[in-house]
Amino acid sequence: DMGGAQSCKHSDDDDDDDSDDSSGSGRSDDSSAIAQEEQGSDAIGAKWFWGHADSKEQAPPDVPDLKLGAATLPFRCAGGSDSDFYQDFAKYVLCPHYLDKQAEGSASGKGCPFLGGTAYVRHADVTRLLSQVPADHAAGTIERGNELGYLLLADASFPSGSLGLGNPADVHRAQRRWIEHLLHPSRLPGRAQWVDEAKSFLASMRQARSFKLRKSAATWWQQMQWKHVLGIALTQQEAADFMKFQSQWLQSSLLSAPAGFADALPASLPHEKIWGLSRLLREQAAYRERILGALPQAVPEEHRGLVAQGVLEMFVFAGGLSVPLTMHCAVAVLFTNHLLPSPVRVDESNVEALVYEVTRLFPAVQGFCFWRDGE
Repeated sequence: DMGGAQSCKHSDDDDDDDSDDSSGSGRSDDSSAIAQEEQGSDAIGAKWFWGHADSKEQAPPDVPDLKLGAATLPFRCAGGSDSDFYQDFAKYVLCPHYLDKQAEGSASGKGCPFLGGTAYVRHADVTRLLSQVPADHAAGTIERGNELGYLLLADASFPSGSLGLGNPADVHRAQRRWIEHLLHPSRLPGRAQWVDEAKSFLASMRQARSFKLRKSAATWWQQMQWKHVLGIALTQQEAADFMKFQSQWLQSSLLSAPAGFADALPASLPHEKIWGLSRLLREQAAYRERILGALPQAVPEEHRGLVAQGVLEMFVFAGGLSVPLTMHCAVAVLFTNHLLPSPVRVDESNVEALVYEVTRLFPAVQGFCFWRDGE
């Protein structure tokens, strides 16, 4: 079963090319508004297709087979038990309406074919299912695995073979307790201090005359995480190095190079672009040791390694990805106001509302997966 908000894509009846644009934007015509119950919980005044069978909106044409074949070649060559999942997920990335096409030919509610499960996207279903997750997980009725949104991460890219979120409930409980302690509001900056941090960052970028929103903001945010969660001051270069590590971990988790493959490459090739799993695990261990030294002394000795690994995964997979992406989307909204179905007006009084709305419409994590009876 899956409970989670799937990112949606706006379509435009007047221009077929626009409706097939993966940017997720298009022009809205109030006269063509579809009833809310027909189109989805948030589709008012515009047409959206969501990836479920009860949508009345027709999906645009499929991505060309040649392009799809070229894009999925690495996944097909990799083989393995998850090769079908990777191929299908590649189709989804290239063509977001892939779920709609699959839903048309399947049983009602089956909207997530590459996981062999059921997708829920309406608000009432999502809130109902998520509210049941804690009790069901504690009771063993459902299980978590190595899922990051819709992605299935390779066991070999983790020292224990599992992402922290996929640990058994008793193990996860010990880890979660101390991560919640580290993230308690009383230990973190207030709003005024965050504003000062952001102003200082932007001033430094202005002085350097070198600012690329996505990369620069993500690097700065890593510095903020390490500083305010652990009390460790990363230099800009150290933060940039951690970003490279983050990228390699993500790549290796999705499509791992065979053992020894990276070491066997000719010296003329840029080895920094391809890390073997052995190097990835060594780098994890080095960062984990640095985190261990900054954990509160009250963390029990038997849990310190587990907590350190959880913090590292948080910096890489959770806050380290989602917060920069949300910042990127929020700024993008300000510069693409004319493309959105509703006008956006931002001032000091509604910045927080803007961030929440951006998070709702462009969720950093596409879906929350869990397993019940093998599905």
